[in-house]
Amino acid sequence: MPTKQNNGRFNARIDPELKKKGNQVLSELGYTPSMILSVLYKTLVRNQAIPREMTMLDPLDIATQQAHQEIARGEYQTFDNVQDLLKDLHDED
Repeated sequence: MPTKQNNGRFNARIDPELKKKGNQVLSELGYTPSMILSVLYKTLVRNQAIPREMTMLDPLDIATQQAHQEIARGEYQTFDNVQDLLKDLHDED
């Protein structure tokens, strides 16, 4: 059971600059950090998972992951020289 001192509170460490920038965005959107944390926790409880948007990779990370999978399957081209590679990169199919 929560005590008066810790009733619904927790401490979190965050980079000061990130916190400052995040708080500016929240303020512009009309939210507080507490409001956002409540929304996050409600979503966690409802879905029993972290919201998908929060776990999505950067597009470059996704492309890299796909490239690694293609290589593992043997789906890649080899080139005899740089000119052939550049020609293939710039050819529009």
